[in-house]
Amino acid sequence: MVVHSTDDVIFCDQSQRMNIRSPPIGLQLVKEIKVGNYCNTVCHYKGYTYVGLENGAIHRIDDQGNVTSEFIKLAKYVLSIRAHDDQLFILMYDQPYKILVYDLNGSHIRTWDHADRNGSFYGNKISIVQNQLAIPDVTNKRITLYTPAGEVIRHIQCDEISNTYVSMCECDDNSVIISCNHPSAKVSSSI
Repeated sequence: MVVHSTDDVIFCDQSQRMNIRSPPIGLQLVKEIKVGNYCNTVCHYKGYTYVGLENGAIHRIDDQGNVTSEFIKLAKYVLSIRAHDDQLFILMYDQPYKILVYDLNGSHIRTWDHADRNGSFYGNKISIVQNQLAIPDVTNKRITLYTPAGEVIRHIQCDEISNTYVSMCECDDNSVIISCNHPSAKVSSSI
């Protein structure tokens, strides 16, 4: 989930099993579109919303709500989608995970392996910071930074990534926030 500036923010405290809500004055339901079961990820870019499903399908929805089913069809679970410089970066479950790059017309550009083998199917896994892709690697307890072409820039050790339930988002131009399903984990990492 990416939170934009608004007066409506929901904080979820799993340790206390409660949600803390701000006053509901900025957000409202505009439209509901059903695209299938087990939605793992969503990304909005240049007038389209891309929805990644557990069955490997990526549906594209335009601003009028028209759905292009299976805009991209992959062989395995779609874990995360991010758009950057008119390309879709997709993290797909496999052994090891794969990063696939598509253009906005749905044409495949490139694929490379990501070392992770143990991450969960849920939660955003790709962040883009200073034109670099930051992706958690649960297997090796680190964050891997890639160029958009798939070259490894470096690995950042992050021992708190010791559980399979990891989600990540950009914090600012130099850091990401990582959420781990671990009672004592409070993680923020500078890039």
